[in-house]
Amino acid sequence: MPGNDGYYGSQQPENTSGDYNAIAFVIRSILAERNHVALVKVVNVDAPGGLALAGTVDVQPLVNQLDGQGNAIPHGVVNGLPYVRAQGGMNAIILDPQVGDIGLAVFCDRDISSVQAARDFANPASARRSDMADGVYIGGLLNAIPSQYVMFTNDGIKIVSPQKIVMQATEIDLIAPTISMQASSGVTITTPKVQVNGDLESSGTITGDTDVIGGGKSLKSHKHTGVASGTSTSGPPQ
Repeated sequence: MPGNDGYYGSQQPENTSGDYNAIAFVIRSILAERNHVALVKVVNVDAPGGLALAGTVDVQPLVNQLDGQGNAIPHGVVNGLPYVRAQGGMNAIILDPQVGDIGLAVFCDRDISSVQAARDFANPASARRSDMADGVYIGGLLNAIPSQYVMFTNDGIKIVSPQKIVMQATEIDLIAPTISMQASSGVTITTPKVQVNGDLESSGTITGDTDVIGGGKSLKSHKHTGVASGTSTSGPPQ
């Protein structure tokens, strides 16, 4: 309702009718100062990139504040919020936020700055409660359609990347009834040895820079016996 200066506040006429309503209004006003969850946009990312500890983000709440007359007042930027990484022990999915991402900021009920610094148990560094400075960013809401992704469907798993995919391990096993590989320009295998336990077929030419050996016989250096002119045939390779 407007005051003597024409300023509209959050107090309604019923808030002054009786002690209960007046006290309830005061309590609601105090609770309104607490921060719990906000929809935010990432405006800056402080992440080292590659294999490293998770960094922090600067975010700005997307729901504007309103003054007593209903005018929109954008929130300021909240700096240095740690972001969530899917991790268990030494196993993780490294997917750092990017500027422009939309997600949730969850605000802790006590000062978490000492815990952030120690990465362990610590006392609160101040008496602040439910403050935006003690937020944690959880990403992945209302964002654009991705161009690089892992998709889980009823038909299986699909991995798509517009760039190179690198797999690194001490050993890689591919197990399936059928494994197909399609390459528009070529396949390069760099290894001291390739072993095929089964028949090898090719619809094209097989080329070897040094030699091809079959049944213990060298394709490059073996000799034929019984070679004669005319319609005679040669003997088996030696």
